[in-house]
Amino acid sequence: MRSLILPILLFSVIGGKLSFAQPQPLPNILLIVADDMGPQLEKYGHPGPRTPTLDSLANEGVLFRNAQAPGSTCSVARASIMTGTHPHTHNVRINVLEHMGPKPNFSGNELDLMNSQALPDSLSTLVELLVQAGYITGITKKFHTASHDKYPFHEWMNEGETSPAHSFIQRAGDKPWFLMVNISSPHRPFFKYQTVGPTPDEAVIKLPGHLPSTPTIRKDWIEYLKAIQRTDAEVERVVSSIHQLNRAGKTVIIFVGDHGPAYHRGKFSTYGFGANIPFIVTGPPDLVKRNPQGSDALVSLIDIMPTLLDYAGIGKPRAIQGVSLRPLLLGNAEAKTHDYLFSEVHHGGGSPGSALQERSIFDGRFRLIYRDHMQWRYIVPGDNREVNLWENPVYAEIIQRKSEFPIQYSMLAQRDSNLEGDAPMAEFYDTSTDPWEVNDLWKSQNQTEDKNRLILALVDWARETGDTYLDYTKIEKTVSIHSRKTTTGGGELNGRTPIGFGTTPLFDYQPKDGSLQFRDSRGRSWIPALLPQ
Repeated sequence: MRSLILPILLFSVIGGKLSFAQPQPLPNILLIVADDMGPQLEKYGHPGPRTPTLDSLANEGVLFRNAQAPGSTCSVARASIMTGTHPHTHNVRINVLEHMGPKPNFSGNELDLMNSQALPDSLSTLVELLVQAGYITGITKKFHTASHDKYPFHEWMNEGETSPAHSFIQRAGDKPWFLMVNISSPHRPFFKYQTVGPTPDEAVIKLPGHLPSTPTIRKDWIEYLKAIQRTDAEVERVVSSIHQLNRAGKTVIIFVGDHGPAYHRGKFSTYGFGANIPFIVTGPPDLVKRNPQGSDALVSLIDIMPTLLDYAGIGKPRAIQGVSLRPLLLGNAEAKTHDYLFSEVHHGGGSPGSALQERSIFDGRFRLIYRDHMQWRYIVPGDNREVNLWENPVYAEIIQRKSEFPIQYSMLAQRDSNLEGDAPMAEFYDTSTDPWEVNDLWKSQNQTEDKNRLILALVDWARETGDTYLDYTKIEKTVSIHSRKTTTGGGELNGRTPIGFGTTPLFDYQPKDGSLQFRDSRGRSWIPALLPQ
């Protein structure tokens, strides 16, 4: 039976009488998700696209500079938004078939695919809980994930991206509403979209560091930035409807990209170019305190569900792995978010051990990438390489001119098993000096303690969240012990000093079994750095 969530009545005793306070009305929620859009905005330090509406939302609310997607493909990221969990938890690990409607009619292999990526019954979705709380819910244009039965939207609107918003809000009347608006503009092919505003100035744009500066590639990048400008125009259309209908005073607006753009090392990767997203929240002052300077807090798409449940007064299910950003949005600068952000890519949707796995961990400065089951092939999404269907000229351009741009070619070759490059087991980047993550420091002897710290945090996170797609035994067998003396509360380790870097470890790291754990000079647990490959 569907549970009934009632608003809480507050009361106090005044003069011997009960005085009841009126319950706070539930806020409306507008969630705008832009397809394949990274943080390539001037507000994020990327000159070129003109986005007055998104700039205004950021000025009136909070822009998060360190925001990531937990998975960098559409189906995966959207399931994380709607469950507040990482991909290996919600089980949507690869892209599935699109069906915009409540009752898909899949059969045969298509049905097998959808069932293999279905959400666990134990997970509640954001839509389920909002409907139970009395919200009118709607979605526009794109669904593109699995388990349609777990998403009881009242309205599935396929006739446009933002055009249905006005009438949906009108139909909701005085009831609280949740509307998910999906904007496709930044998704390839870029050329099919109408240009909005002036063309970005080629003299000021910044190409990603792994892309060679050729006329073909610069033109393609400008088309992507033009698609972002069109996205801004679509956002303006739906935000205007909220103001015209006098709903701005009680509506929380969240704008995000689902993951980075369709280039190699972007979409379907765990590099920052694939994981980093725009994340802007605004609303009336009693719901979102204005912070035009923005926030450096580490936030993820998995935080959207607990944040909105918090605003709606709905308890957070135990399975949720994200945190509520509401305290931070209300001005509490000390509010806790994350110490680390994680992203994952599964190169297949089968059982553990059946596909290449990629994971990354980011602490706001350093990013570590780890790969497992490397005997399996890399999967390259079609829109990252195909010219005819997706109008992506970049892949072919780099291959054709590889003798001119050998470094850029090698970074492309690492992402495709059909080319001669091999991706390393691990990579390590300092984004404070290398924002595009092109200078791999994994084999450097510097930042050893930071490598150790991130590896430990990655292993702990994988264990705690049940990431069975990683082979922990293999990870533990490939670790080596740092050469400096390490103590556990004083004295040498069992009377012995840990052996040098690059040799067989003396001790296994099995914290859950109560066996030996290493600690650094500040008393923090750590695991030795992985042996560079």
